[in-house]
Amino acid sequence: MGAFVVYTIKSAICLILFFVFNKMILSKETFHKLNRVIWLSVIILSLVIPTMNWSLFGITELSTLGTSIEEPTIGMSGEIAAESGIEGNNEYIVATIFTIYILVVLIMLIKLLISHVSVSNLIRTRTDNSISPEHANMLEICKQNMMIDRNIHLIVHDDDIAPFSWMSYIVISNNDLKESGYEIITHELAHIKGYDSVDIIFLNILTTFQWFNPASWLYKRALKEVHEYNADAYVLNSGVNSKEYQLLLIKKAVGQRFYSMTNNFNHSTLKNRITMMLREKSNRWATAKCLYAIPLALMTVAAFANQEISGNFNELSEIKGTTIFVDSEIVEEKAIETLETTEKQEEKKDKKEIPVLIAEVMPKFEGGNMASFKNWLMSQVTYPNEAQKENISGKVVASFTIEKNGEVSEIKIVESPHQSLSDVVTDIIAKSPKWTPGTQKGENVRVKILIPVTFNL
Repeated sequence: MGAFVVYTIKSAICLILFFVFNKMILSKETFHKLNRVIWLSVIILSLVIPTMNWSLFGITELSTLGTSIEEPTIGMSGEIAAESGIEGNNEYIVATIFTIYILVVLIMLIKLLISHVSVSNLIRTRTDNSISPEHANMLEICKQNMMIDRNIHLIVHDDDIAPFSWMSYIVISNNDLKESGYEIITHELAHIKGYDSVDIIFLNILTTFQWFNPASWLYKRALKEVHEYNADAYVLNSGVNSKEYQLLLIKKAVGQRFYSMTNNFNHSTLKNRITMMLREKSNRWATAKCLYAIPLALMTVAAFANQEISGNFNELSEIKGTTIFVDSEIVEEKAIETLETTEKQEEKKDKKEIPVLIAEVMPKFEGGNMASFKNWLMSQVTYPNEAQKENISGKVVASFTIEKNGEVSEIKIVESPHQSLSDVVTDIIAKSPKWTPGTQKGENVRVKILIPVTFNL
């Protein structure tokens, strides 16, 4: 649950950043098709970037999972949640917020379903047989002008409804068809040709799951504007007089939009549409502005990969409704002394190269820093049933060595309240994938890691 909340917050931040820059840089340009691609691309980028876990630094800092055995006084970042009760309060707050979030999502999904059923019912009330041969011929002419080969259904209603298109259907009133049929059909065919309905489905899903984020609603409005700009351009390029077409838009603006999930001929951004028609065409060099997304994406990834910034997010992601924590507290000196005594005894038996405690370049887990291993460990560990039945809780302190080839070895339990808890932690660490080994002066070295994991009922 915590990880989902963190992802949602990060993606919301990305959506806001990209929207602000996109609006400032590209909103006045007239390359509508490219604009549409850019808008969709930055939305997808905003949803993908929070899933990235890249380490952008040559030296990985000490994380919340590792510390020097010889220097137990080195603090680890983060809050001590295991013994203070703060974690419990955080869990309650996050659980409450998550519940409210899910309820609103469900309400919006129901609203979308009702809207879809309404449109479907409106379409089913008429068939292609209801249009005259003259209107059927007009549709074919418009399709040929637009170079559309697929089958398009024209639905004519006697009721005075605003024209709209949805997927491969065009819905229009009988009066509109008689008065301005060619212009309206051409406009709606532009929406169908560009698969604008698919965009709207995607945007509806976005606003459903990002309902709290104003940027998601602004994206929906901006992309709908781009759809209308592009459709208007198609109509004008087909030979329709621009002034007559603008007067038609003004006339239809008196009506009302019925279905938010459709492409409406009558759109609320009338002033912007007319302004865009009158605007001078952007030169080809203006398209280079879209390259702004590359450095912005890199800066966003770097920000989320930064230890200081991602630390608070990582704390929140630990709140999963469970009672297992990878501690971020300083390991007790007693545990350190126990481990040191054990190692000295083993050194007499085995003359292996002694692992270092802090390398110039610390080991990396699956390309990420130590926080990546922490997240992996949290996703694997479970509270053993035996310990729960016996009401056993406490801290397990484990150590392990990252070998020169990246394998995990020498797993030891330094401190534990119960064998079942020790077994769980040992088994999880033993299953760890290979690491990228640590290096000292350009050569691989053995590195020892110490991990405290708290089980709390």
